Amino acid sequence: MNRNPHAEQVLWHLVDLTAKLLDPLEREAVRGDFEEAGDSGGEALCGVLSLIIRRQIGYLMDWRPAFALTCLALPMGMLLSLVSRSTADGSAIYIWLYANNWDWAMLRNPGFWQGLAEVAPNVLLSNLALVCWAGTAGFLLRFLSRRSIWLIGGAFFSAFLGVGIFGVPHVFDHILVVQRGRDFPNNASVFTNAFYGQIFPFAVEFVLVALPAWWGICRNFPAGDVQSVRKVFLLICTSATTASLVCQSLTWWQFRVWTMYPLRLPRLPSLMPLALVGPIAYFLLTRTIRHRRQLSHV
Repeated sequence: MNRNPHAEQVLWHLVDLTAKLLDPLEREAVRGDFEEAGDSGGEALCGVLSLIIRRQIGYLMDWRPAFALTCLALPMGMLLSLVSRSTADGSAIYIWLYANNWDWAMLRNPGFWQGLAEVAPNVLLSNLALVCWAGTAGFLLRFLSRRSIWLIGGAFFSAFLGVGIFGVPHVFDHILVVQRGRDFPNNASVFTNAFYGQIFPFAVEFVLVALPAWWGICRNFPAGDVQSVRKVFLLICTSATTASLVCQSLTWWQFRVWTMYPLRLPRLPSLMPLALVGPIAYFLLTRTIRHRRQLSHV
C-alpha cells in the first residue's frame, strides 16, 4: 500500500504531539511499539488516542479526579458561564451609559465624576473577581487531578461552552440561577446594540474566563515543596474563593439579602472580595518557594 510521505510525516508529528499527554516513559515505549509493528501514521494516531482515553478514564477510579469532575469541573464550568454573562451585562450597561451617552459638557459636571467614582470600583471588582474565579478553578482542577487533567479540563470547558450556547440544563433550573442585565426591560436599549448584546459577552468569556482558567490548568504547582500547613492554608483560601463564586447564584444571593420568606433581617456583606483570597495565597506561596530555591542554590 502506497503512503504519501508528506501526509505520513504530518501524522507522525501529530502522534508525537498527542503522546505528550502520556507519562514520559510510556510515551517512548508506545512510539517504539508503533514503529516496530510498521504501523502507519494514521494507525499510530488512533492507537495513541485510544490509549490516552483509556488512561484518563482509568484515573477517575481515584477519588480526587472523580471529585474534581463531579463537584468542581462540571458545576463550576456551568456557574462561571452564567456569572460571566451576568458580569458582561452589568459592565456593558455602565460602559454604554458613559461611553455612548456623554458629551464634553458632562466632563464639567461634578455629578458625572461622582457617579463614575461610585460605579467604576464595583465594575472593576466584578471583572477582577471573574478572572480570580476562573484561574482558581483551573488551579484546583490541576491540583486535584494532575494525571487526568486533560479529561477533567475538557469536561470543564465543555460545561462552560455548553451553558453559554444551549443554556442551563432543566435539572439545574432552580439551583443555577444568575440574573442578567438584559433580563430587565429598562436595559433593552443597551442590548439592542449588536456589540453589547452579542460581541461583548463572548469577549468577556474568552478574556476573563477561558484564558485564566487555561492558565490555572497549565500551572505545575510544586506541591511536594510545600509544607502540609501551607498546603492546607492554600486549599482553605482557594475554597473561600470558590465559595464566593457559588454565592453569586440567585439562590444564595437571596439568602444573603434575606428575601426568603419569612426572614426580614439586615443584609449580609457580599462575599465577592473573597475571590481575591485564593490567587493572593497562590502568589505568596509560589514566591516563597522560589525564594527558598534561590537561597538553596547560593
